[in-house]
Amino acid sequence: MKKIALIAGASGALGSEILKNLCVSEHYSKVIALARHELEFTHEKLEVKVINFDELKDEVPFIADDVFCALGTTMKAAKHKEQFYKVDVTYPLNFAKFGLECGAKRFVLLSAAGASRKSGSFYLKAKGQAEAKIKELGYSSFHIVRLPLIEAERKEFRLGEYMAIKAFKFIPKGFFDEYRPMRAADIAKVIVQVAQDDHSEGVKIYSPMEYAK
Repeated sequence: MKKIALIAGASGALGSEILKNLCVSEHYSKVIALARHELEFTHEKLEVKVINFDELKDEVPFIADDVFCALGTTMKAAKHKEQFYKVDVTYPLNFAKFGLECGAKRFVLLSAAGASRKSGSFYLKAKGQAEAKIKELGYSSFHIVRLPLIEAERKEFRLGEYMAIKAFKFIPKGFFDEYRPMRAADIAKVIVQVAQDDHSEGVKIYSPMEYAK
């Protein structure tokens, strides 16, 4: 039986690739995207619901099976820690709660390599907090995708990411592989593929690199 996918964060570099993969997947009959504005991408399976994520609790639930969370920002875009925390922790947590109201059994969270509540990095600590808070909600299946560096066409230039990707050309394989750059399209393909594992109950933490050919 075909499923209904629900996604938030589909306008980003990776989220947009996940959206495309969901729409062409034979496993889904419908894809619903929650977004702050209309998306450039269109598809016959796709339904876009324009919402304010600060008021997500007021949205009427609908049926969904698999939920994909690609919400996230950067400190540069957020400008201060409170806004970053809201987009990377509060919004994903509220989205996960909404997914449960929709009857979803599986939640897929895009996190980061090195994410930990005990991290000295504010960014990685926030990612770890999002993982922990969503885990407590008790989804039947919770996938945490610890993302490496992402090679993609972005709307805004990220100098740190650009320099890190360049640096990996000089780092031999076997060192820091969980951070090794992958193309957004390849990561998205893995995420949608792994989400079809019917035997994946409980919490599954993985790096897309583990499935890269």
